[in-house]
Amino acid sequence: MGSKSIPLQQHPEGILSVREKTFKVANLVKAAQEDLTKKEELHRLFIAALRSSGILPPEDLLNIASSLLAPKPEEKLLQEAKWFGQGLACQLLVPGKKDWEKGRVRLRIIVEFEPEDTVSEGGSGSPLDDLRGGEE
Repeated sequence: MGSKSIPLQQHPEGILSVREKTFKVANLVKAAQEDLTKKEELHRLFIAALRSSGILPPEDLLNIASSLLAPKPEEKLLQEAKWFGQGLACQLLVPGKKDWEKGRVRLRIIVEFEPEDTVSEGGSGSPLDDLRGGEE
C-alpha cells in the first residue's frame, strides 16, 4: 500500500473480505474511529509506546506494562500487528462495480494538530525566541 491507497471511508457501503470473514466497510471504519478510541488498553499501550520512544518520560513504564492484559499467543499477536504494519490481504466489493478488487487493508493512526481560534498579538520577535532562549 503506498501512494495508491484510498481511505475506506470513501466506500462506506462497500463489503470487505479478509480471510474467511466478510463485513461492511462502515462497520470496520466505525470500530477503528469510535470503538478503538474508547479502549483503555489501547490508551495504555499508546502511552507505553510514547514512553519507550522517549517522547514521554519512562517513570511509570513498568506500572503500565504490568497492568496490561495477560500475554496473548505469539501467532495472534503477529496477526494483530499486521493490521498496523503491512496490512492483511483482502478483497473489496464496492456498489456499482461487478468484481471484487484485491488489495490489502491496514489501520493507520493519524496525529493531528487543530489550532485554537486565537488572534496573534504580533510581537516583534519570532514565536521560537522563547524556545531558543536557553540555547544562547
